[in-house]
Amino acid sequence: MPLTVHGYLPTSGEAGRFLDHIAAAPNARSGVSRSAAAVGSSYRPATLDFLTEIAQAAEAVGYDSVLVPTGHTCEDAWITASALMTRTSRLRFMVAFRPGLVTPVLAAQMVATYQRFSGGRLTLNVTPGVPGATAERYGDWRDKAERLEQAGEFLTIMRGAWSGEPFTFEGRHHHVREASVAPFAPAPTVYYGGSSELSMQFAARHADVYLSYVEPLEMTRQRLDHVRALAAEHGRTVRCALSFSVLSRETSEEAWAAADAMLDGVDPQTIEDARAIFAKAGVNASAARTRLMGVLSDTSGRAEVAPNLWIGPMLVRSGAAPALVGSHEEVADRIEELVGIGCDEIEMGGAPNLESILSFGTHVMPILRARGIVADEAAAGVAG
Repeated sequence: MPLTVHGYLPTSGEAGRFLDHIAAAPNARSGVSRSAAAVGSSYRPATLDFLTEIAQAAEAVGYDSVLVPTGHTCEDAWITASALMTRTSRLRFMVAFRPGLVTPVLAAQMVATYQRFSGGRLTLNVTPGVPGATAERYGDWRDKAERLEQAGEFLTIMRGAWSGEPFTFEGRHHHVREASVAPFAPAPTVYYGGSSELSMQFAARHADVYLSYVEPLEMTRQRLDHVRALAAEHGRTVRCALSFSVLSRETSEEAWAAADAMLDGVDPQTIEDARAIFAKAGVNASAARTRLMGVLSDTSGRAEVAPNLWIGPMLVRSGAAPALVGSHEEVADRIEELVGIGCDEIEMGGAPNLESILSFGTHVMPILRARGIVADEAAAGVAG
């Protein structure tokens, strides 16, 4: 089955230099709003027109969907996806949402409406979040185990409401009686991301697709194999998706020069300050971040933790993914290796995203198509 390719919508804005984006982030200092924060010269705000450009570019080059993130720095994911639905024709939208902040039957109704209005162009990225300041802003004080338990009940009820029959459920976090929504099809694919043992167990029981950051190849292989084995214990199968950014150029030297330019102005104190901010926001509770930072401790230089795998973005930006950096051929090689260890889907961002999507679609996807890794233009419905 061909590799499925997803993009990313920067709904909190984006910048070509990491420091410009940090300056724009409301959690850079406690109590600072986005409208009050200073922004760097390369920062682009998340206007509807700009997000439309990105969505239409992703659709044109053959991406299946774009992830619409959630968070207090982001524009609302549901409203953004609804607006962009009217400005695209084929592209799907992977809406990220926190199941603890909305009731499961209301969410089922929102999904049903979106699927009917869009012709089935919605998928869901369930993100219970991590304990810490960010969660507390929303009034969520639960620990990780409680969040996952609640999210499991949430998904059970939401799917029950889609079933076509009145659904009754009584759990620790949710109680519903004869829940249902008006019929629709198809039911959206459910993605769940996380790299801790609790997260992998949750994905094995509840997700259709397990999503996590890419790591060095053998570490990634072990994790994907483990999730599939856990799912088999429940009589289930899951697809596996990996998340990363891409920075490719004609030559490896050009790509690494561009990566280095993104870190212009970043000194050791800036990195330490950023880590302190992330810890306060709860981001450092991420198992993937912890593991990748552990690999980094054994390396030197430009934070390349495996061939073409760079974690420079993770040093200075909250929630940033690792990046594949290299020539177009090298990036295609690394993606082919990921497919070889069981990766079914990839979700990619870039800095900046519009240029990254166009570059990847123009230079890397043709290589992957020639190798039979992604569908050809006709099968993907790519605009000519």
